[in-house]
Amino acid sequence: MLYGILLAQGLALGLIYGLIGLGFSLVFRTAGLLNFALKDLVMIGAMVGYTVLSATQASFIQGMLVVMLAVGLLTALAERLVFLRVRLRGGGIVNAVIASIGLLMILNQSAILVWGAEPLSYPERFAGGIIQLGSIILPSQSVWIAVLGLGVMIALQLFLRYTTPGIALRAVADDRLMSELVGVNANRATLYTFLISGALAGASGMLLGPLYYASYTLGLIGIKGFAAAILGGLGSLPGAVLGGTLLGLAESFGTVYISSVYREVVAYGVMIAVLLLRPQGILGTKERVDT
Repeated sequence: MLYGILLAQGLALGLIYGLIGLGFSLVFRTAGLLNFALKDLVMIGAMVGYTVLSATQASFIQGMLVVMLAVGLLTALAERLVFLRVRLRGGGIVNAVIASIGLLMILNQSAILVWGAEPLSYPERFAGGIIQLGSIILPSQSVWIAVLGLGVMIALQLFLRYTTPGIALRAVADDRLMSELVGVNANRATLYTFLISGALAGASGMLLGPLYYASYTLGLIGIKGFAAAILGGLGSLPGAVLGGTLLGLAESFGTVYISSVYREVVAYGVMIAVLLLRPQGILGTKERVDT
């Protein structure tokens, strides 16, 4: 029974980390930059989710759709007002990264001003029960969070594979210059990428809300999505999911052998060990270095 619970919790956390990692990898592949503001957009998603579910009788799925739209639009706005202007004015990758750090600080302090510094608890109607499959007992909260997280990932894959904007986004990610030569609007594809990455961050925050208190410190968990992307291979979408799953399982099962206080040490220890053996990440590819 214990291992079933640990497996369900590990998969739920891992899929959430994977969603955040997908956002990091999408932006990196398409725009070539690291948007560290994503980690605090996860926190904004949790806060907005708390407001929606507390103020209305919306279902969790309805609330998550609202959060994904709101955080996605906020991220797209940041791309137009900040990242696009940095790019058009000749700012390099370092300038864009610094801008993203500035944005995350603004998001963090804005959250304190709007929602306060005290942790906020999601409504009790979303508290978990149990699901029994024969002799296996699983926490229902972890199960439906894992199912929703997997559903978002499947929807993303369908969008990228079967829609015109998704195909354009993949083309820009593979070869920006060539895609522009054949008529793809690379700037529009980049905007879609930021919109999607924000929606993924918002969904992740909404899924984290029932597991943790909604708080301005939740962005600290968001950074694990970046760790997932690095572990799986930055820029690899399947790698982000795999990296997140490994981190979640390492955290969950690590609590069996050591104190839960140190479970993050186990997770990041696994990441460091993998990267020492395979620096490009599990599903990443080596870059050729000219000498």
